[in-house]
Formats: sequence, structure tokens, C-alpha cells
Amino acid sequence: MDKKIIAVVEDDASLLENYTEALEKYGYISIGFQTREAAEQSFSKYLPDLVIIDVELNNEPEGGFTLCQYLRSKSTTLPIIFLSARDHKIDITSGFRLGADDYIVKNTSIDLILVRITALFNRLEARFKNENVLNQISEIGRLIIDRPRMQVSWDQKLVNVTVTEFWLLSSLIKKPGVVKSKEELIKEAHLSIDESTITTAIKRIRDKFCIIDSKFDALKTKYSAGYYWEEA
Repeated sequence: MDKKIIAVVEDDASLLENYTEALEKYGYISIGFQTREAAEQSFSKYLPDLVIIDVELNNEPEGGFTLCQYLRSKSTTLPIIFLSARDHKIDITSGFRLGADDYIVKNTSIDLILVRITALFNRLEARFKNENVLNQISEIGRLIIDRPRMQVSWDQKLVNVTVTEFWLLSSLIKKPGVVKSKEELIKEAHLSIDESTITTAIKRIRDKFCIIDSKFDALKTKYSAGYYWEEA
């Protein structure tokens, strides 16, 4: 099996070295960048299998957010993780709204970071095999989920969802009308995020559907219970 390539964008040289060395020891091929410009120049030619980004990059307080937007313009399914010292809720929410699949604070152990990376790759690869849905396309009313291509359509128009958003939707539509708690969604979608992040992800999914259909109302919230998909 080919080794996965992980890019790390971190302006602190010592931290960058620590992260890339840890990834190499774990069996990945790692490449590092200390500036947003250097990263974008490389990504314009070739995308790695996963990207880890710090929010603050040199003299850019939100350079990582800018880079995330750039990457999402090139790929809706590329796994993106923010790894930042900024742990305010507004920063974490911003990261997910811009399309990140995970947001990790820098005091997290390298072992747990590696677990979160593995979880992302598992959702891209192993889950198709585990659930035997390699050729499955689900159609529920105006919604179509194409699992082989990891694409979501509403009214025959593509909805640009991330990997995390894709698997959340896949979990919700298994049983339309059935309320699923945040804990159930995390488990069924094989996610490594906390429950507060589910709230942000659901809102982001709704926003993306509303861009296509201003009257979209199929993704419902059951107060204090969870979320469900209402067939439309």
C-alpha cells in the first residue's frame, strides 16, 4: 500500500520538525511549510492526502483560515485539520465553517493527534468496505448521495460538503424521520470530534443546502434530543 502524504503548515520551525518527524515515525510521508505562500505554491501543483494547518502563520493572524479556503476551492474532500494554540470557540467554529474536518489545540498529545488523523483516513477508505456500499447511491426525495464519488446533490445540483459533513448526512438519511443524538451521530459516522462540533457541522450543512434552495428545511432539530432528516 502506498504511504499517505501529509502536509504540515506551521511557522514555528521546531514545532514543524517535531510534527513531521512524528508523522514519519508513524509511517506517513510528511512535508512541511512555514508560510502560507510556500504551501499554496506547492498545492497549486499537487495536493497531498491530508493537510494540517496552524491558524496563525507568521505575520498573518488568520493565514491558516485563508489557506483552508484556498484548499477547499481545489478539493471538497481533501481532509483538513487545524492544529492551533487558539482554542477560543469562535476560532474553532470558524475553522469548521471554512471547511475543516477537525480542529485540534496544540496542547493535545501527538498520540491523540495521530488517532484523529487515522480516523479521517478510515472514513475515506475503510468505511466503504466495512459497510459494503462501494456502489451504492441513495436517493431520498430531492436528495442524492453518491458514496463512490462522495458527492451530495439537491435538486440535481451539487452541494460542496466536506468529508465530515458527507458522513454525517449519510448517517442521518439511513432512517429518515428518526432522531439521532449527537453521540449516535459521532459513533455511526465514525467521527473523532466532540458533541459541540456536531452543532456547528449541522448548521454548516444547512447553510450549504440553503445556498441552493432558500426554502430548504429537510434537516431538522429535535430540541434536546438530536437531529433527523425529513424526506422532501
